[in-house]
Amino acid sequence: MKKILLAFSLICFAFAPLVANSFNSPDFGISKLALRDISENSDSDSNSEVEGEETETTPYKSTKKLRGWSHGLILGMSIANADVTLKGDGGKLDSELTAVDFQVGGVSMNLANGFTLKYDYNIGVGSSDDINKGVDQSGFDMSFNFALGWSPLRKEHFRLAFLGNLGFSMDYISGDKPYVARNGNTYTGEASDFLWNFNLGFDILAIVQFDKHFGLYFDFAFKGIVGGSDTYTFTDVPGNKYNSDYDISGSRVIPSFGFVICF
Repeated sequence: MKKILLAFSLICFAFAPLVANSFNSPDFGISKLALRDISENSDSDSNSEVEGEETETTPYKSTKKLRGWSHGLILGMSIANADVTLKGDGGKLDSELTAVDFQVGGVSMNLANGFTLKYDYNIGVGSSDDINKGVDQSGFDMSFNFALGWSPLRKEHFRLAFLGNLGFSMDYISGDKPYVARNGNTYTGEASDFLWNFNLGFDILAIVQFDKHFGLYFDFAFKGIVGGSDTYTFTDVPGNKYNSDYDISGSRVIPSFGFVICF
């Protein structure tokens, strides 16, 4: 899963500059009326020229220097994959968690010096099929991330930033788990895990801006888990609960993408 998400992120970042370049045409953003006026002026100028004389054209160059701040509201989705190691009462266990979330947040960039700030909140569905072997668990996922960094590439329609981030993540997942009671009969209980962790890492953020107020963003985040725990609870048919606590370590890979509304 992690390799698939990494490949998807590389494809997004490879095509982002190509999409942005398509908006660097000198006619981009010019109204039909303005184009008509340009056409009429070109016709009148051509009539005044000597027949057969070649005219010299000047290549289009954008000399506009970007200044001030650019702020954007981001609305999109994130796909998180975490490889975690759990150590505790029940021994050691290597597992994988996946989350598909709705993402909302903001990004601010100083267009003069490149200072960039980004924050996002994610909420959606988390799942795992190997925290408890043979048990498919799903449930609630939530995370919050804050990042600071610098943008070395700041064009009118394309921006690229490298950020350091700090995040918090929380998951509650559960599923049916069969067990054999003392009487020898097989029953189905509930296995649940409540996981939380702090994580630290980096972001690569690309913004493709179509015009002054609308664009797309692509983000790839890699994070190491720096602290957290998992509380495992098994509830049998009579309602008895059995708990185990685990410490969490591991890493998270999170590509995200969506729309950005600039102001």
